[in-house]
Amino acid sequence: FKVLKQGSYLLFRLLQADCWRQQASGLIDQMAHCFGYVPRLVGRCSPKVRASYYDFMACLSKTASFLTYSLTAYPVEIARHKERLPRIIFLLLQACPVNCVSVRRELIVILRHFL
Repeated sequence: FKVLKQGSYLLFRLLQADCWRQQASGLIDQMAHCFGYVPRLVGRCSPKVRASYYDFMACLSKTASFLTYSLTAYPVEIARHKERLPRIIFLLLQACPVNCVSVRRELIVILRHFL
C-alpha cells in the first residue's frame, strides 16, 4: 500500500500532459468504481494487520485526493460520479481509526471540496 500512496503524485503530473487527456476518462471510471469498497477493522487484530489497515486507509485517502483534483481538471469525466463520491468519503471518515489523524484531516479537507 505504501507504493500506492505515493503513486497519486505521479498521476497528478502525468495527467496534466495533453496526451493523457483521452485516457483520463477510463482511469477515473476505474478508480471511482474501485473506490466504493470501504473496509472496516473488526475486533482485535494483530499489530501487522492494524498497520496494513492504516496504510490501506491512507491509500484510499490519496485516491480520494486524486478524484478531488479531477473535479477541476476533468469536470466532464468526474460528473458521473459526483453524487456518489461524497457519500463514500464520509463512509471512509467513519471507518478511519481515531489515531489516524493525518488521514482523517485529509478526508475532511476532501469532503469540504466535494460539498
